[in-house]
Amino acid sequence: MGTWSVTLYGNDAAADVRGDIKDLLRAPLDEAGIVAALTETHPGLDDKTDEEYCDLWLAVADQLHAYGVAAPAVFATATTIIDTGLDLDMKRSLGMDDRSLARRATLLDELRAKWARPHPKPSKRRIQSKPDAFVFEAGDCVAYPVSKVGATINPYFAKAEADPQWAQDGFGAMAILTRGHRHGVFAWYAVARLSLRGASPPPLADCAAAMIEAESSLVEDRMGEKPRLAVFASRLSPLFAKKMRCAVVGRLDPDVAAIRGDFGVFFSPSFVPGVCLASELSGCIGTRSPSSVPLARYATLPDA
Repeated sequence: MGTWSVTLYGNDAAADVRGDIKDLLRAPLDEAGIVAALTETHPGLDDKTDEEYCDLWLAVADQLHAYGVAAPAVFATATTIIDTGLDLDMKRSLGMDDRSLARRATLLDELRAKWARPHPKPSKRRIQSKPDAFVFEAGDCVAYPVSKVGATINPYFAKAEADPQWAQDGFGAMAILTRGHRHGVFAWYAVARLSLRGASPPPLADCAAAMIEAESSLVEDRMGEKPRLAVFASRLSPLFAKKMRCAVVGRLDPDVAAIRGDFGVFFSPSFVPGVCLASELSGCIGTRSPSSVPLARYATLPDA
């Protein structure tokens, strides 16, 4: 049985899409572009049989109304979901009781009435005028402070010291495999986390000779699953890179053919990078160890 909530944002799907829309509204996207981008990360928007379908569309409509975005197709879809009883039917199938269904019906009526008129004080949409500046090149080896468990500085805090869980215990390192812009504005990087840890940033030669790290979660360990290669692609703004105190220690020559051959997904037009590289670098609670894959497979020291 699935999950449900009487409130509009009381489930994970609606709460997640609310955060995604706030982010996407910074990109120069119209209604169709926003919906297309959301559907990439929330495929339930394109499947009426998905239990998240109604919650997602209702949340999208409510958020675009809150920002005063012209979105007739979105509002038409959301209103149809309400008028046809699709949302209530889905909630009933998920186990919502009659009393809760009545409360949900009242909420839906209120939403329909609210969307029928322009928002009196819409939130201001701040579209990013220029793409994020790249702070790393492909081939760069980058050192960054880490805690005892290997976590990076949390860039969502104004300063590292404001995070009660942060205490530096050395430096980790990563190598930049490739990079790009999401929606033409948000910088992202595909990186290999290296099996290096020391009291000071590693020299370039040590990075070039390092193995890429492997990791597995506690659950995966218990289930006997093999560790996976610590290669990730996620967004990283110049501000977050600065907050994480990332520092380039040198640049290797990337083997573009090898990188494309093993990580072709990063070069696909439909590729969706993660939200924050800091989370990927920090990894999960589990185990870390050197993999059998050397960084030299993808990047090597420049010829003298």
